[in-house]
Amino acid sequence: MNDRFFTLCSNDKDIKNADKTISARLSVEYSLYKLGCSINTYRNKVGIGHGRPFIPEISKEDSKIAIESMGMIVELLLSKLKQDKGTV
Repeated sequence: MNDRFFTLCSNDKDIKNADKTISARLSVEYSLYKLGCSINTYRNKVGIGHGRPFIPEISKEDSKIAIESMGMIVELLLSKLKQDKGTV
C-alpha cells in the first residue's frame, strides 16, 4: 500500500489551501476524521470496546450511532483504497 491511501484531510489548513473544486470533499473527509477521533475517545472513556469487565455507560442509541458512523468512515477508507488501486 502506498502513502497516498493514508492521505486524508486531517486539518483545517488542508481545506483552506485546497482548490475550490475539492474543498467540499476535503471538508467531509475532515469531518469524518474528527468524528472517528471523537468516537474513539468516547468509546475508551465509557468502555464499549475491548471486552471490558463492566457494563458500559452508553445507551443503545449512542452505541448504534457510533457503530454506524464508523461504518461510514470505513467506507471512505475502502473507497480510497479502491481508487488507489485503480479498481473504481
